Amino acid sequence: MSDGSAAIIESNGRILLQQRDLEIRIFPGYWSLFGGHANDDEDPIETLLRELEEELGRKFDVRDFRYVGDFVRVEQPVGRIHIYHHEGNYTCSDFELREGKAMAFVNPKYLSRLRIVPDMENILKQIFRGKNDRTKNT
Repeated sequence: MSDGSAAIIESNGRILLQQRDLEIRIFPGYWSLFGGHANDDEDPIETLLRELEEELGRKFDVRDFRYVGDFVRVEQPVGRIHIYHHEGNYTCSDFELREGKAMAFVNPKYLSRLRIVPDMENILKQIFRGKNDRTKNT
């Protein structure tokens, strides 16, 4: 098993999601974060930067991202997925969709309305439940 990396790209309180191609074997048409599997010689942030350039046609800098954590995945052949966060002022037109059927910025409170890759859905619930819990306590 290899690790992977994915990005929570946030703009105006919404996160960027990718709808997977319909022709792929694993979870066709489901929504997920942008990212992917590591090559043998990559560390997690290198994986993320390469995948975002391949999938979104945009180069990011390592300093653009804050490390959120790594999560165990069971649904796909990836041992752990490293999640990074980046916040900017974007619309979909700021990116060139090179992989996937579609992309959209989605308010996290509406994630339950989408068919999300199960592992990614669990990860997003953990991350955004934690955010909501911290907000309530302050």
